[in-house]
This record gives sequence, structure tokens and C-alpha cells, in this order.
Amino acid sequence: MFEKDIIDSYINAYTRLAPSLNKNSFTSCKTVDEFLEELNKTDINVKPLSTKRISLGSKKINPKETKSFKQIIRAGGKENNCEWQKKVKKRRILVVFLSLFFSTILFYISASSFISNLDSNFIKYLFCVIYFILTYSASSSLFKMIVGNIISKKDNSFKKLKDDTQYKENTKIAILYPVYNEDPARVVASIMATWKGLLEIQDIDKHYDFYILSDTRSIESRILEETAIILAKKEFKNIRLYYRWRSINTNAKLGNIMDFLRRYSSLYKYMVVMDADSLMSGKAIHKIVSIAESNDQIGIIQTNPKPILRTTIFGRMLQFSCWFYGIPFFKAIRHYYLGDAFYIGHNALIRVDAFREHCVLPALDGIPPWGGKPLSHDLVEAGLMAKSGLEVWFLPEIEESYEEIPANIIAFLIRERRWMQGNLQNLRVVFGFGLKNAHRDLLIAGFMSYFSSILWFVFTFIVAITGVSFNTNYQDGVNHINIKLDTVIMLYYALILLFAPRLIGMIFVILTKEYKNFGGYIWVLLSCLFDTIFSICFAPIVMVFVMKFFIMWIKSKPIKWGNQDRGDDILPWRTCFAEFSLPMISGIVLLLWIRMSELSQLWYYNDYYNFFIPELSLNNRYLWFLPIIIALICSPLTARLSSATIRSKKFSKIFLIPEEIKQSSIITNMEIYLDKIQKKLPNFKNEREAIDFAYTDPEFFIYHYNFTFNRKVKQLPLLNNQDLGHYEILKNVFNHRKLFSYYHLNISKKNLNMGS
Repeated sequence: MFEKDIIDSYINAYTRLAPSLNKNSFTSCKTVDEFLEELNKTDINVKPLSTKRISLGSKKINPKETKSFKQIIRAGGKENNCEWQKKVKKRRILVVFLSLFFSTILFYISASSFISNLDSNFIKYLFCVIYFILTYSASSSLFKMIVGNIISKKDNSFKKLKDDTQYKENTKIAILYPVYNEDPARVVASIMATWKGLLEIQDIDKHYDFYILSDTRSIESRILEETAIILAKKEFKNIRLYYRWRSINTNAKLGNIMDFLRRYSSLYKYMVVMDADSLMSGKAIHKIVSIAESNDQIGIIQTNPKPILRTTIFGRMLQFSCWFYGIPFFKAIRHYYLGDAFYIGHNALIRVDAFREHCVLPALDGIPPWGGKPLSHDLVEAGLMAKSGLEVWFLPEIEESYEEIPANIIAFLIRERRWMQGNLQNLRVVFGFGLKNAHRDLLIAGFMSYFSSILWFVFTFIVAITGVSFNTNYQDGVNHINIKLDTVIMLYYALILLFAPRLIGMIFVILTKEYKNFGGYIWVLLSCLFDTIFSICFAPIVMVFVMKFFIMWIKSKPIKWGNQDRGDDILPWRTCFAEFSLPMISGIVLLLWIRMSELSQLWYYNDYYNFFIPELSLNNRYLWFLPIIIALICSPLTARLSSATIRSKKFSKIFLIPEEIKQSSIITNMEIYLDKIQKKLPNFKNEREAIDFAYTDPEFFIYHYNFTFNRKVKQLPLLNNQDLGHYEILKNVFNHRKLFSYYHLNISKKNLNMGS
């Protein structure tokens, strides 16, 4: 009797999960073994049909393939010499010339007016070289933005990309979500919202499959992931949502994607790679697939994922900056690189065959983090795709592509450490792999975005230790012509480099009347003001942490792929002081060192005013260091306050973004499905509750049964609810088909017996 009841519960669960499939074959089953035998013959659409695995091989790409300087200059992948490539080359030469020109002038001024307490040419030229590199790096970014925006009015290269071709009948697209201990409700809600958008576009949903590629280690999280997928399948009967869990999660996200390519890539023409927090509308995905179908020369299409859904002050500031200053910046980058653009690892479409053939990365010689698989593999993959002769396009005009960003400074710095090590590692790739010069430029820019903080730290250290200052009025003779240069020019140019991108963003938004989408004139100005002040305070903190990460990198401490903190909770005071003790102590030491000569006033006369309040003079070194000192000492306070949430309605419009004024339907749908899933998803208090659920819920059994392995077993261990080893046994046999079925049946029998 009990066995019949169990079979009925299994059949009902099967019907709910696969209502379109025939269940008549199960009705004649008299024992659970007969039911399981029939279940082995059926497919309830939980994973794609078996395909022949593709060997990616031990691909050898020698990072030392370019040895001489001439080879480095000449090696550049396949150049098609088409019109847009000639434009990119000219624009790159122009930006390099302008950057070198202004940086050389500033280098000359700094070298000519250098004054130090130490009579050392080495210190002088080390200082000036660092100053030159920092100036060139910042100038290059600024001129890319200026040149890109100027030429954008006449450049129509990107408009020549067709997007009017209908999908070919055999075109299949896989949308991939690599996850690692992420919130399954959020991931599946995004998939459901995207699927709903695809259903609204006539006759294209049949081309799309979704994959959750899980590297999750916690059994509790795995059970929640599979349960969330069950809920999605019950909501959308025809959704093709597949689940793949790796028992060994080598090489993190890169290994996860490679595993997909080995197993399933023969089924698909394109793959759309997402992050766990990515969200794209059906229209956006349909748009990039249409472009790829119409342009066979395209290998990668990268959209511009815009940040959303943050509520903390830090998250909203970062969110506002990406939206507000990103409008002119990404427009410029699109026109500057054209078809030699970048790939950031998510919210992008990739041509599968080309990626599999050209972009499988080798392990670099040496131990991690200097060796091993590249951490920032996306930029290298884009370079290899372009090297093969295919195009990589960045199209920020494609709307409704989103992501979530860190909500607090600690989460931001954890992410930055991983990115920094990856970009430093890419230095090995810059002059190897035969990459095109445009992609070398991208790799160097990524490297300098972090190495500049290290140079700034060294720069600050030299100034503080050696007492560097500048002669503010001097004359020099060149070819008997007297030239009078004022080193205030150095200050002016530094201010231009710091604030010009923000000013360009403000001018662009005002001229295009985009300010209406950010809350209006007043709120835009207030948001920009507070964001600028915060950036000044935040930059020294990042500088200290990047230097710390760099030292850890030198010591060969590798990065592990951890799940990101995506919550909006305020940081505890204890955490703030513990995590930011290093910058706080650095600020105190810097203050005491700079004011060493005035320490006697503080010690003997208690003259706090003259010690802490600087004299307003450009020759006062303390005045120049004061913003850095204040930022470092107050770093725990900054971390705490910036992790708070703005709750007052009076300030609701500060850091406002367009999607908060008029929310996109894809975000609304995602939030609706997220709420549905969270209400239905079990709320496990511990791992034991999750295991109990997995071994008693019929729907979970029917679904998970398809992911178990069919292996022989000699003996079935007995279970005892009082035994502490009870849950360990169930945990260990979770992936074993025969044992999982056996224990599920016995536990179900026991529960029915107790109920009767």
C-alpha cells in the first residue's frame, strides 16, 4: 500500500514537471523499481540530448612567439585593411601623438623645476619618469574620450552593420549563466524575465536554450538551485532551461565555459554569456543575434551592461557615475575602436565555432597568479578573436542590458583585487600571442588602470620622504631663446586630467537634455558634486589597497573564485575598523611625517591649530597632502557611511538614474518573478533541513534523478535518524542514482508509516 502511494506521488510530480509527456507507461508500474526503470527511458527536458563531446585539445599558443622588437611591431594578427580598420589606426596614432606631446612637455617642466632635500639624480629622474607615465596614461584616456566624441558626429561605420536577416532554421543560441554559490532565486528570475521577452517576439523562442552552469560547492545551495529551476519550469511549461553541475570546479568561470564547449557546443551557433547578476531583455538579445546573423565577419558583440538595483550610498554613486559619465565615454570608445573592441566576459554574444577554434587559452608558465590560466581572460579572448580575422564590436546603443555592482567598498575592493591580478598577469600577453596593436592597447590600458595606483603610491612616497617641491618661477635657455615656464601649468593640467571627463559628461548631458532622466538640473549638479567629493576621498583608499594587493601578488598569493557579496546591508563598525586599519594607520604616519618639523609646537605648546590647519600657499607641502591624509584617516568612517541606505524622501532624487524614473519592463518582470520564487522557495535554516527536503519531496526527486550517476554499489548502508552519520551518508550519495533512489524510497516509506 505504501509503495503504491509513493508511486502515485512520483507520477503526480512527473505530471507537474512534464505535462506534455505521456504518463501512461507509469500507471501500470506496481513497484518503485518498475517506475524507476520507466523513468530511465524518459526525458523531461532537464538537460540537452547527449552529443559527442568535442576535444578542445591542449592548444599551444606561445606567449613568446614574438621575440625581437621588429617582430613585436609587425605581429598583429590578420589585417583586412578595410575602411574601418584604417580609421582605427589613424585615431590610435593621433591619440598616441597627443598623449606623448603633452606628457613630454610636462616631463620637461617637472625635470627642470625639480627641487629636493636630497641631492640625487636617481631620485629626480625616478620621480620624473613616474610622473611621465602617470601623465601619459591619464592623457591617453582623456584624448580617447575627446577624439571619439568629436568623430562620432561624422562616423557611421557601426551603422553599416546589418540587422535585418531572419534567423536561419538551424540557428541555435545558448544563453549561459555560470554561477558559484549565488542566489538561485535572482538568477532564475532573470532567466524567466528574459524568456518572457523572447516569447513576445514572434517565432524566435524555439532558437533559444538557457543553461545554469553551476560550480556551487554547498549542497544546500545546489538543492535551492534545482528547486528554483523546478519552479521556473512549472511557470513556463515550454522553457528549455538546463542545469549542469561540475563536481570539480577547476579554472573557475573560464573552466565552466570550457566545460560547456566540450559537452554541448556542437549544438549551438552562438552563445550569450551572462553573469549571475546579468539581466538582458528579449529585444536586446534578439538584436545582437540578428546583427550576428547578418554579418558573418563578427565574432563577438559586446553590449554595455548598465548597473541597476543598488540602494546603498556607495552603490548608488557608482551606479550614477556609470550611467551619467558613461554616456559620452562609451560613445567615444565605440567610435575609437570600432570592430577591434573589447569583451568584458558577460552580456555579450559569441560565435561558438570561432571561439572554440581560436580563443581556447593555454596555461601560462609559472605558478599562479603570474602563471596558470589568465584570470582576466575576456580581454585576451577578444584579442585572439580579432587576431583570427573576425571582428569584435562594442555596441552601447543596445538598450536593456543590465548588471548589478558592489554595494559597499569592501565588496568593491574584493572584486578589484581579482581584476588587478588578472590585468597584471595580462602583461605577459601584451607582446605575445601575435595580437593586433589595438588589442595590445586595450591590455596595456587595463594593466595601467591598476599599475597607475601603484606608481601613485611610489610617487607619493618619494614626495613625502625626499621633500620634493618645485621652483614656481624659473627661466631656461634653449638655443639662446629665453623661455619662461610656470610650474602652475602642472597643477592646471593635473586638474584637467582629473575633472575634464566629468565636465564633458555634464556638458553632454545638458546639451542632449538627458539631465531630465537624472532628476533635473539641481539634482544632477548635487549628485555630481557629492560624487566628485567622494571620488577624491576614495582614490587614496584604493591606492593603499592596490599596493597591498600588489605585494600579495608578488608573494604569489593566488585569487580564489568566490561568490560576490550582492547585499545592501550596512557594514558593521567592527568590520570597517578591522578592514580599513591599514589605510587609517597609513594616513596617521603620513601626517606625522609631513608635519615632523611642527611636532615640537604640538608637544611643548599644544598648538593644535598651527599643526593641523595648513597655510594657504602653493608652496605648502602639507596643503597638498591634506586631502590624502584626511581620506586615509577617515576611511573606516567612509566605508561605514557609504554602505548605508538613503531612506529620506527629500534626497530620493540624488544619484537618480533613468531606470528609476521609468523602469524597463524587463526589470519589472524580473522583480515579479523574484518575488514569486522567493515566496515558494524553501527557507532552509541549515544543511540538514535541505537534505530532508531533497529526500522527501517527489518533484525534487523526479528532477534530480536525471543528474545522478549510474554506478554499481556493493552494499546499501542502513540509516538511523539518531545517528550523526545519517546526514553525511545522504550527502555523500546525493549524486548516486541507485543510492539516492533507495534512500528517497525508504525515507518516504518511513514518513508514510509515521503519518498513518
